[in-house]
Amino acid sequence: MKTKYLFLCIGAFLYSQVSLAQKTIRGTVYDENEIPVAFANVLLLQARDSTLITGTITTANGEFELENSASEDVVIKISLLGYKDFVSSPIVAGTGLDLGTIKVVTDIEALSEVVVRGALPLIQQKIDRTVVNVQNTVLSAGNTALNVLSRTPLVTINRSTNQIGLMGKQGVLVMINDKEVRMDQADLVAYLDALPAANIETIELITAPPARYDAQGGAGIINIKTRNIDTDGLSGRYGTNAGIGKRPKFGGNLSISWKKNRWYMYGNLSTNQNFTLEPARYFTEKSFSGDQVNSELIADRRPYVGLYNGEFGLDYDLGEKTILGTNISMMNSIWDLASYSETNSESSLRGTLIDITEANEENRLLRVVSNISLRHSFSSDTQISFDYDNIQFNRKNPSDYKVLREGQDFIERSNFISSAETPLDINVGKVDLTSRLNEAIQLETGVKLAFSSFTNNVRVANEINDEFVEDPAFTDSFEMDEEIYAAYISGDWQINEDLMLKSGLRYEYYYLNLISQNDGQLTDRRRGRFFPSAYLSYRINDNSEWNLSYVKRIQRPGFTTLAPWFYFFDQNTLFTGNPTVIPTLTNQFQTDFRYKTFNLRFQYTHDDLPVFNWIPEVDDAAQLFIVRPVQGESMETLSLTANAPLRINNWWTTDNSLILYYFKQRPIIGGEVFQQNSGAFNFSTTHSFTISDNQEMEISFNYNSPYRDGIIQVGARYGLDLGFSKKWDSGTALTFSVTDIFNTMTRWPLEMDIRDRGIFYEWEYDTEAPVFRLNLSVPFGNRNLKKRAKNRSGSEEEQRRLN
Repeated sequence: MKTKYLFLCIGAFLYSQVSLAQKTIRGTVYDENEIPVAFANVLLLQARDSTLITGTITTANGEFELENSASEDVVIKISLLGYKDFVSSPIVAGTGLDLGTIKVVTDIEALSEVVVRGALPLIQQKIDRTVVNVQNTVLSAGNTALNVLSRTPLVTINRSTNQIGLMGKQGVLVMINDKEVRMDQADLVAYLDALPAANIETIELITAPPARYDAQGGAGIINIKTRNIDTDGLSGRYGTNAGIGKRPKFGGNLSISWKKNRWYMYGNLSTNQNFTLEPARYFTEKSFSGDQVNSELIADRRPYVGLYNGEFGLDYDLGEKTILGTNISMMNSIWDLASYSETNSESSLRGTLIDITEANEENRLLRVVSNISLRHSFSSDTQISFDYDNIQFNRKNPSDYKVLREGQDFIERSNFISSAETPLDINVGKVDLTSRLNEAIQLETGVKLAFSSFTNNVRVANEINDEFVEDPAFTDSFEMDEEIYAAYISGDWQINEDLMLKSGLRYEYYYLNLISQNDGQLTDRRRGRFFPSAYLSYRINDNSEWNLSYVKRIQRPGFTTLAPWFYFFDQNTLFTGNPTVIPTLTNQFQTDFRYKTFNLRFQYTHDDLPVFNWIPEVDDAAQLFIVRPVQGESMETLSLTANAPLRINNWWTTDNSLILYYFKQRPIIGGEVFQQNSGAFNFSTTHSFTISDNQEMEISFNYNSPYRDGIIQVGARYGLDLGFSKKWDSGTALTFSVTDIFNTMTRWPLEMDIRDRGIFYEWEYDTEAPVFRLNLSVPFGNRNLKKRAKNRSGSEEEQRRLN
């Protein structure tokens, strides 16, 4: 069904209550100005003699929770330098209590002597995700979201194939503020590489997504959360950055918020201009109908990426319990490439060949997401939210090539062009209901409908007698209609003070209709599936915790895989999509153990019918070496992750991560299954040094061992980054950083060897490094800021599947 406008029909869900007790003491700490007090010490003491039982610190929002398992009455004590201590009234032993809002009073005498500074740890482990506090790393300032991600534990960025992986697996769902970033994989990587990291607060690595998230994304979810503010009056921050590698980069950003009474408005603008130099070497051995051809290509690639982002949001409080909001965001990306390549080939039938290719390629991308939301609280325990999203997406990719071919006894000149244009219209609506039945049980439920459609026109034409004649093998038009209907229910059950169970069930019905003008019906797929999830968390003691989880996920093909595009690296080498691939199903088991700040995680994943990217095949008739996604039989992944943050002394802290992998991959090449067993490991260490109260230095080192991606062997890489930061009392910050000092992390060596099928492939792709960056960030307006929750979009899945 093709639908442009979406109307939702909402059903009611009935719950039965189970009454169990919880022994949790919670509260929120504010100062006299109603500003949350972060990082305050919260201690649980015996009321009789103030003996310490346990403790914690408040979050960035001033919140805290403590388990009251004491055998006698207790009190809560809150303390932080610069504030007078707060001590609660006695609390009955072994009972739970919500202290609500706690106000602490500024200690004027202490403030005259002490400057208070606090910081969250770089890495935080939760029951279903790992949280990276980006604002605590010096190297984030003036950098880009992609560079921050590439240094994040568990995440791999393959710049040669434009793939983003999580814990060794492809198929990651990338979100910004719970909204998916829907675009082609190459465009997504370019977008993240131009997105300023200055406004990123945290990166959530959701390795075991609960039922409320879409089942899409076989490897999990990377959710980038940006900073936002909520205070009466006007406030914001602006910044500018400049960098130099082999070519220049520069950009700027502005964030602004305004709140008065019931009105809240916010906006963000940013632009980045990135000029790079990316040399590449490409060697193949291939056989075309008995003609053995060995080719070596040397390419000088000079891409330019211009990225322009804008966002505007408006919320209005209809009353104390209801908020109506709207948001519109736009991203415009311009990617231009001028390249010159020379290919030397040895043909068994035609002797020595020299191909000289001049290429001019363009990629124009426009994405506009419009959102309307309504949130209502029936009580402090029950809330409902409605969301509607419309996504307009258009991608244009015109390219032209000039080729000079010289042999021993001939010279040929030829020109050819290729183009692809894909407009998409996507409508998504959803409803979510959250209810706390009692102190022990909380339930979530919701429904979602999504309708997507596109028309994809692709064209390849060769110049013959001063006219371009279309090549029927690569010129076609595709039409797609897709519908997804989903419903979920999940619950959190605090069984006792040490044991928590979280489980959920999601059902999704999927319909896909894909038609080719040349070949007729390509796909008519209808299928419904259940996606269960379950989590068990056991607190061994105050220092130790053990978690166990199981989730089932699906990885549907991206829209630009289903709507083929064409990229000719040279006249005989074609990169394209594959409309015949079908979804991949993933079953994942995970367990992790925490002791104080040390975390250990084990994960096993089984994928049915995985899609392996960039698999080369030979087309004898067309004399082409075609590289595209290909379906495999199965893949199994075992991983063991260890993370150990350490405080060496009061001026030196470090965070260290080691990940061990073992893969069993079974790609299918030409109808034959290739069994590939391999191991790999990644190691990263970040060291932060406090030079003075307002100066910091950070050093980060990463090493990625060789690993296999299907039948492709990726070589080892390592990199060293360095950053310095200077902050002033006004909030202004100046940062200098150097990324990949030795130009080793950005070199991508790849090899594929199946000579028994007449194919050998060797590739070395060098993205730009080192890059020197200088960033200036300046706040303005009211600096006494309080965060406001971002609206959650209903189109999390749909905003990604252009990958």
